[in-house]
Amino acid sequence: MQTTTFHIEIPSDRSDLIAIATTLSNEVKKLIAADKLKSKKSAPSLEIMRFAGIVKGKAAQNIDDIKALKIADKKYMKKRYGIDG
Repeated sequence: MQTTTFHIEIPSDRSDLIAIATTLSNEVKKLIAADKLKSKKSAPSLEIMRFAGIVKGKAAQNIDDIKALKIADKKYMKKRYGIDG
């Protein structure tokens, strides 16, 4: 965690304390909003990566299916016609 150290003099006037607290609260809200915005921006890229994984998995499955068909075809051709393919 990254931290920043600073020293302040706290005023004894109530209105000044409220102003400082309000300013700090607003800055924290801005930081939280910026952090949420970062995570929302990365969500589409995560969706794209997930989709790419699905496509890659399907492609691998199709390649395996094609290999299985070729092997089955070779076995059929050899059994039926005596042809080695």
